[in-house]
Amino acid sequence: MPSSLTPCPGCGRDTQTLEDGRCHYCGQLKPLTADIPATPSTPPPSTLEDLRPQLIAVAVAALLAVLGFLAGSTLLLVIAAVVLLASAVAKIVADGW
Repeated sequence: MPSSLTPCPGCGRDTQTLEDGRCHYCGQLKPLTADIPATPSTPPPSTLEDLRPQLIAVAVAALLAVLGFLAGSTLLLVIAAVVLLASAVAKIVADGW
């Protein structure tokens, strides 16, 4: 018998599972997934890790905007706005809006 206890749907107790997949207390068949140990979940990423691509896009857009102001180029300002918009849309799509 395995040493780990798993819940039994028949008697509602945490019991050992016999080799044939039955509860050792009441004899009911346990689901096969009951004996699979849970895999450790990875912790969610921090806010900084989650927003890193967007922060990089903001830095690039700010650099383009400053260059656009200094050079008097409307095209660079439009490109900076497009970079920011693309970054926002990518984040929304990735997170499942």
